[in-house]
Amino acid sequence: MELIKQIKEAENKAKKLVEDAQKYASEAVENAKQEGKRQLEQAARQRKEAITGAESASEKTGLAEAEQLRKKSAQIKQQLEQKVTARTDTAVKTIIDFIKNQG
Repeated sequence: MELIKQIKEAENKAKKLVEDAQKYASEAVENAKQEGKRQLEQAARQRKEAITGAESASEKTGLAEAEQLRKKSAQIKQQLEQKVTARTDTAVKTIIDFIKNQG
């Protein structure tokens, strides 16, 4: 009788151990899923922040380059206008001198 009681207790303990192991395994799987989800969300946030940072840096660089090009363009335009004015003045003087010498 005592042996049967011990066997039943051993079976109950074994059953309890199996249930606890299943519960622990289930919790471990759930925790792993949650951790994986958290890591994916964090990676997505980091990726978005990196993209935003890159866009911002690109915009600043683009604006700075555009400003440099605008200044250079204005400088070239001014130089061309000065050359045209100088050549126009020279051409007008040459024409006037030619007309005076013809008369």
